[in-house]
Amino acid sequence: MKKIVVGVLVVTSLAFANQDVKETAKKSMMMLGSTLKGELKAKFKEDPSGMAAIDYCSNQAQIITDEVNAKLGEGVKVRRTALKYRNDANEPTIQDIEVMRNFQKQIEVGKKSPKTMMKIVETDKKTYVYKALAVGKPCLKCHGDIAKMDKNILGKIDERFPYDRARNFALGNFRGAIVVEINK
Repeated sequence: MKKIVVGVLVVTSLAFANQDVKETAKKSMMMLGSTLKGELKAKFKEDPSGMAAIDYCSNQAQIITDEVNAKLGEGVKVRRTALKYRNDANEPTIQDIEVMRNFQKQIEVGKKSPKTMMKIVETDKKTYVYKALAVGKPCLKCHGDIAKMDKNILGKIDERFPYDRARNFALGNFRGAIVVEINK
């Protein structure tokens, strides 16, 4: 009887810990995502051509990410990454690549949509929560088919990011992931 009670307590503790991790991750992702998306929408409203959005993304997105991280508190960090990244600050780790390739495989076989995909990875020191990102309509101005992109935008991207890999996406494609790292 004692073993059963201890087992139930352990499982219950793990469930609560997992819920706390998910809540922390969700809060962190929302904070970064809504801030970046809100600023990007404002840039498109200010300049529908997309040129101001390029300046914003290349100059401000990492600064905003750092500001959000400063607000999250000790032991929590949020970031963006992708298999096809543009900014070297978003280069994926080996673990990131493995998780995102798994996301990509599930999408390709029709099992999942990037909008609903999430994965938790536990290591000795951290818990990582990955949320897949899908390409939205505004994303296509700078990440879409280069044959259809505005030549001024493409020129500015090539100038700022000579090793750009983040192109030729279609609406709804898997774009990358937002990752929350939580220290144990």
